[in-house]
Amino acid sequence: PHNTYRVYQPSKQTETVQGELNRTLRSEDVTWDEKIPSTLVSLCVQGLVSNFKEKQVLDELPEEDQCLLLETLPTDLPLALTVPLLKDGIYWKRSSQNRWQSSPNFTENDDCECPTEVECVDHINLDPFIKGLVNLKELHIMFGVRECGMDFSSTLFKFSSKDCINIGVGLNSAKCIQTFRIHHSTLDDGLVTILLQYILKNSTITRLDFSHCHIGDQGALAIGKLLTVHPALKELVLCNNKIGAAGATGLAYALRSIGSPLELLDLRLNIIGNQGVIDLCSALASIDCPQELILAGCGFTEEAAIMVGQMLQQNTTLQALDVSNNYLGEVGGQAISLGIKDNTTLLRLDYRMTGITQEYGCSINMSLRNNTDKYKRKWQVC
Repeated sequence: PHNTYRVYQPSKQTETVQGELNRTLRSEDVTWDEKIPSTLVSLCVQGLVSNFKEKQVLDELPEEDQCLLLETLPTDLPLALTVPLLKDGIYWKRSSQNRWQSSPNFTENDDCECPTEVECVDHINLDPFIKGLVNLKELHIMFGVRECGMDFSSTLFKFSSKDCINIGVGLNSAKCIQTFRIHHSTLDDGLVTILLQYILKNSTITRLDFSHCHIGDQGALAIGKLLTVHPALKELVLCNNKIGAAGATGLAYALRSIGSPLELLDLRLNIIGNQGVIDLCSALASIDCPQELILAGCGFTEEAAIMVGQMLQQNTTLQALDVSNNYLGEVGGQAISLGIKDNTTLLRLDYRMTGITQEYGCSINMSLRNNTDKYKRKWQVC
């Protein structure tokens, strides 16, 4: 109400008008009821709140009185008393804000004051476990905490540079590992840069998956540098990170001088936009990798779709392409339809939710069937 009053507060000139001076009902005055005595219901609820430890009266009250009681009930009551009795609602919201210092502090003006940054908590050292598993081929990690109980803190779900170093040291001793995955974690640019220094020394990793993390453009540039020197990396999955156009441009530059036999590049749900897709297509027009490219939900439009069509005319290695959930429209559909007619290697193209018309969709499907038939005949001859 205070914010609303400030927005609609009349000017000083309006307040001096004769009609305003004699007005007794002022709906914009938020303090009009401060001197009105409390109702009997409010006084009764205050009494129930004061004696809640001795007598828990809740279900017997009408719904509106229950809400008033829960809004004024002290949040420091024993959990053994409140958990069995109180359902999810306003009381637990107030309790969480008062109980955990790491949660935002809401003032009466609804302004959120961010808590002071707390150092990340180091998790279990995985180095000895990785070293002990001499035949380890796949390692999947998600940083978090189970059964933290009332000791919850958002910092428990972050991982530190020491965690990265411990994992990296373990990876250096893993002689058989092929798949390394960190997912649904707070892996950001700085942490992934630390981790890549150790991955660079492991020549057996063929699949690298950093899905659903916090990697941005700087992290993508570091990963691009890894692509230029790693001798075995075949699959790179960066789904649902924070990579933008600059990061995609860095990856495109790395593809031109790639040192890895890359077969799959997954950039799904990264908003790289038109410029990022254009730079990637420029690189793909003249190189022989990857064989599968996923650009679903990357926020590009007809402008980049035209470049996708031109890339398909020149590319001779791409077998699967996913451009779904990007608005390509009729112009984009026409460009891709024309481009794929001159392409002989593309076997799968996902263009769902792109706005491509049925006419161009049929043309695309026909070209894909022709390529598939040629591919089957080729292997039958072999």
